[in-house]
Amino acid sequence: MNEKQLHLFEMIAMHFQVDTMFSSRPEFDHPYFQTLIAWGKAFPETVIPWLLNHLRSPGNWHWTYALRLIVGKDNAPQVSEKQAGRVDRIIELWLEWGKTHGYLRVEPR
Repeated sequence: MNEKQLHLFEMIAMHFQVDTMFSSRPEFDHPYFQTLIAWGKAFPETVIPWLLNHLRSPGNWHWTYALRLIVGKDNAPQVSEKQAGRVDRIIELWLEWGKTHGYLRVEPR
């Protein structure tokens, strides 16, 4: 993915968030969301780190669903019944997954 494509991806992501900001639930059938998923499958080395980094911002929990659709449920972090519904823990699992799979740099201690 080149710089121009990344900029377009970011614009689509922003439009998705603006279009759905007042929804009571994420709109996963939204055309922008579907476009983001397609781009994630075509350019995982760029899109997955972008999504993981944006999980760190408040209110971006919906990217966990995008990540799961991009990597596939068999490759996604496994969420226990106890963790289900705990957005903070699910985000932590994705960030750990990103480090383990080389999509996020491991910060030195």
